[in-house]
Amino acid sequence: MESLYEKITFLNQATLECLSEPSEAGIIKKLTEAGIKNTSADFGFAWIRSKNPGTFELLYKSPSTPYSPLPPREIGSSNTVMAKSKPLLISDYTSSGYFRADSEPYVKSLVVIPIFFNNDTYGAIFLCFSQPKNFTEEDESLCVFIGNSAAQAITIHKLIEREHEARKYAEEQQERFKSLIENSYDAIGLVSPVGEITYASASISKFSGYLPEDLVGANMENFIHGEDFPLVVQNMQKILEQGGSSRAIEFRYRHKDSSWRWMESSWLNMLDNPTIRSIVVNVRDITDRKQAENTIIEQAMHDSLTGLPNRQEFAVRFSQALAQAKRHNRQMALMFLDMDRFKNVNDRLGHSAGDTLLTVMASRFASSMRGEDVASRYGGDEFLILVNEVRSGKDIVAAAEKILKAANLPVQIGAHTIHPSVSIGIAMYPHDGLDLENLKKNADIALYRAKENGRNRFSLYDSSLNGLHQAEKFNQENELRQALLLEQIVVYYQPIISLKKHKLVAVEALARWQHPTKGLLLPNEFIPLAEETGLICELDKTVLKQACLQAKLWQNMGLQKFRIAANLSAQQFSEPEFVGMVAGALTETGLGANSLELEITESLAMGNLELTSSNLKSLKKLGVHITIDDFGTGYSSLNYLKRFPIHRLKIDKSFIKHCITNPSDTSITKTIVAMAKILGLKVVAEGVEDIYQLDFLKSLGCDSAQGFFIAKPMPAQDLPLWLEAAYPKRGSPLNLITETNALVKSF
Repeated sequence: MESLYEKITFLNQATLECLSEPSEAGIIKKLTEAGIKNTSADFGFAWIRSKNPGTFELLYKSPSTPYSPLPPREIGSSNTVMAKSKPLLISDYTSSGYFRADSEPYVKSLVVIPIFFNNDTYGAIFLCFSQPKNFTEEDESLCVFIGNSAAQAITIHKLIEREHEARKYAEEQQERFKSLIENSYDAIGLVSPVGEITYASASISKFSGYLPEDLVGANMENFIHGEDFPLVVQNMQKILEQGGSSRAIEFRYRHKDSSWRWMESSWLNMLDNPTIRSIVVNVRDITDRKQAENTIIEQAMHDSLTGLPNRQEFAVRFSQALAQAKRHNRQMALMFLDMDRFKNVNDRLGHSAGDTLLTVMASRFASSMRGEDVASRYGGDEFLILVNEVRSGKDIVAAAEKILKAANLPVQIGAHTIHPSVSIGIAMYPHDGLDLENLKKNADIALYRAKENGRNRFSLYDSSLNGLHQAEKFNQENELRQALLLEQIVVYYQPIISLKKHKLVAVEALARWQHPTKGLLLPNEFIPLAEETGLICELDKTVLKQACLQAKLWQNMGLQKFRIAANLSAQQFSEPEFVGMVAGALTETGLGANSLELEITESLAMGNLELTSSNLKSLKKLGVHITIDDFGTGYSSLNYLKRFPIHRLKIDKSFIKHCITNPSDTSITKTIVAMAKILGLKVVAEGVEDIYQLDFLKSLGCDSAQGFFIAKPMPAQDLPLWLEAAYPKRGSPLNLITETNALVKSF
């Protein structure tokens, strides 16, 4: 018989061999077989704990095992050895409390050896004897050794396995990171404190044309535009002195093809990192974004219909001319022009004829001026003309008569001959005002007098006119105050539909004045008065409260879910209690914040960036949706837009009106939609008037639209009826529109 020493030597050898086993099952098998041999057992098997608590997995069963052992029991021998952390040797198994009927008649004596891992019981090895056996202290020592050997082998195996997994994970992460860097549209570069490029990721070639080896070793100054390089140097010096990272900066860089393109970069000082020891620069090409921004800004300075400078550009040019006039002690004149009976043309011949007439008249105004003068379409059928360097009253009279003469020439539009005319009000600098606001106000007073005196004439401002004008304004203001008190301000609602989901997504709340003698007045007939008299805030509150209350009523009626969109004035937006007013309207009406959408104009959003950012963040906390209205008519910086918590951009209707026929408006519309997608914003198109515009917008991926072609503004009681008609069982509003206009495209 082998001695204890020989048996332990054999077990040590088996344990060493276990280290080459690729799996736990292999280790348990080898140690179970070693235990069977060293104890002269007839057969054996091993159970280990499974991942499910309270259950076991049969990891190994020797070929000589004559039956299929059942899993360990909660009060069985395996749980006993696991609890006591030492082997259990049972000489008379059949009469013990551990006996199990499934082992009859195969097991007469039993040894159960616990296996440990990380100081916790991991499983047990069962060595079975078909004949009774009296166990000795030597047998017990041997079983303890088997358990310790199993624990050592399992522990080493798991440590090696974990190391392999950790190494594999690290390699995968490294490969993943490398792949992300190399395939990202952004690029990573390392730069020394003196500007030498020491590393560039492969993705740099995607937008710059350079391979990494073209850049490494060169100084970044060789690739950055000379006008922008001081900004880059200043940024580097800041992070070298202060450490950490810098804000994103934009600069021009020279492409491999020698063209200048735009790049956005962020910088991180990692010179103290022993692995990096460089400045890390993350760069991306933003040329397309900059071009889109510049295109929008450029187009936003001119009226899309007439090509004349718009009111924003006119204000800039006026400021420049005013500075020259002050410096050289010169006179200027401001003309305020309004086309006579223009509404009749629109009503009788349609908006297309009206647009044609406006274009012709704008051309005549421009051709009647000198090169140093500036004409602008102020809005609708109103124009402003700045006449520079007026030497005497005769000069301005001659200029006005020339414009009147040109305006009176007949215009042929299709089969119709139109005989247009224009009324002009004139205010002189410095006599009638020292700034644009006062000159425009006084020119407007003079224009009013020209209209009263029969139209098709000009009138020079006279301070005596001011009293009459002020009396009229006073009466109008009182009427508007009464309208607010007597609830003459009513709200009409214009549907906004999704072009993708083909359903109603919002309705815009639009103010109307139900005047007791003049009938229903549109916003352009009283909003300017409200703004001038300071009643606009009260008007905003009235409309907002009515809209929220109506939206809640529609919800209670069980109408489908949609947002209510309300417009905000600049004065209301600047009020200290503005956000509280919005929250109060929601609380008072019971409308959820996510059902409300507030629209602010692009010029308002960019007017006071700090106030805009603060108010929009507060509205976002409430849960209110934000839309930038009249987008494309202001001077938005995309850098600021992407920082504002806004949800949508609404393309101004002046671009939509000619998006099919005017290449400039087509380009602007495409640019706005593409830019919004880059910024992750939804796009709404307003002023859709025909099926062609609708199809064009759908092809661009525009999200939603509104306009007379879809539905005109309507009283609250008409909306459910419109919904019922627009949502027949067979389809949606778009289906209804498409079916109604199915024959349009065939003509």
